[in-house]
Amino acid sequence: MLFKLKNVKDQFAIGLRWAVDSRQGIEQIQFNNNLNYGVIAALKDKSFKRLKVAALTDDTYDKSICLAGLFAKAFDNLIFIHRLSDSLYWLCIVKEGEVWSGVDVDKATAGDYVDNYDAIKALVDVAVQDFEANGIEVASCLKCTDTAFSEFPQCENVDFFTLISKARKYKRQFIIRYLEPHKVIKQKIILVIIILVVFGSVSYFVYRNHIVHILLHNQEVQEEKRKAAALKAEQEYFKSIESKVRKQWGSAVIKNIMSLFNHLPLQSKGWSVTKISYVPSEPNTLKISLQRSSFGTLNSFIYAYTPAGQDGDVAKDNNSGSKTIQIDNGKLESQEGFTLNRSTITDKIPKNLYALISFMQVRQDLFDFRLGAKQQVPYGVHLTSFELSGSALWQLIQLEMAFEQFPTLVINNIDFMVTGYDMSWQLKGEIYA
Repeated sequence: MLFKLKNVKDQFAIGLRWAVDSRQGIEQIQFNNNLNYGVIAALKDKSFKRLKVAALTDDTYDKSICLAGLFAKAFDNLIFIHRLSDSLYWLCIVKEGEVWSGVDVDKATAGDYVDNYDAIKALVDVAVQDFEANGIEVASCLKCTDTAFSEFPQCENVDFFTLISKARKYKRQFIIRYLEPHKVIKQKIILVIIILVVFGSVSYFVYRNHIVHILLHNQEVQEEKRKAAALKAEQEYFKSIESKVRKQWGSAVIKNIMSLFNHLPLQSKGWSVTKISYVPSEPNTLKISLQRSSFGTLNSFIYAYTPAGQDGDVAKDNNSGSKTIQIDNGKLESQEGFTLNRSTITDKIPKNLYALISFMQVRQDLFDFRLGAKQQVPYGVHLTSFELSGSALWQLIQLEMAFEQFPTLVINNIDFMVTGYDMSWQLKGEIYA
């Protein structure tokens, strides 16, 4: 019997035949009664793993929802009554999560049953006794809609829509469909296997004729990709060196720092510079350390070196601090038209390095020169770090002119120490040679 509920678009099937048997046994019932539609679900009891529960019907109920099965999924124990008409009732009994099938009813199942009042009442009495005998709390299981409440006042009056809403998340499992016989499924599977075997055999011979060609082609493609990637990586590496040399060329860095000093007084608002730090990556920036003189105050520190200077930080002793100075007039010029000559930095004899060492040996009375270990970085490039220090700014002017001879010499940072009007310095750099 098909059943529609107001405000619910789904169509429900009630009063179906339920069978508990093996798949073969269920198919025999289908064949004998021409019931080829329904749902199949495994029993919860592990001792009946091979058995199935099926709600059997005909094609009239195709695509509708098996309502008793839906309730069995949502409720552990339930005795539910709904009056369909003046003389017709639907009874759904769920015991321990399964539609009740412990009482034989001709051409039907006691747990999913449509009949008159007397038959329904008799089944309810038997179900109550069975529940009580199994220690099930009956009072909480008895439910009915308002259509049947006057005939079954012992039941809790519930809204049908609310009851179905609780169970609707399981409805996909209980949509009635055609139950294809197991033998037919096996035949289809065997046929598919045969087709696959034949197709696979033919495909194998075709594949065998082309596999070597495909593998060789793939190897060639992969090798070309590898070579292209290696060439691109090498090009990018030398571009990075060229970019670094342009931005941090030693002669240009010194020229820029000397230009910045023209705009940096050594005293401001009672605070004197004690140290200056510079890195080429921030060509307009100087980081300075300050010492308070007798004219300086904490308040004057705020205004020292403004507007170019940021607020800065004052040390705990209130006598020293630090600020970052931005000087707009600073400009770090790169080497005009410089193009990296790879042979000059990959030559087995690093001529630029030897020339730098010779220059420093000649002028060792002016500079303290320390050379790091020679490194051989990727693609045969020679890279050597060095440190230079001096006691006067005019020495840097000489270095600026000298470094013009070394187009691959870069400066990474320079620090200046100020004592009164004397200024010593120390720089760290590298030379590609």
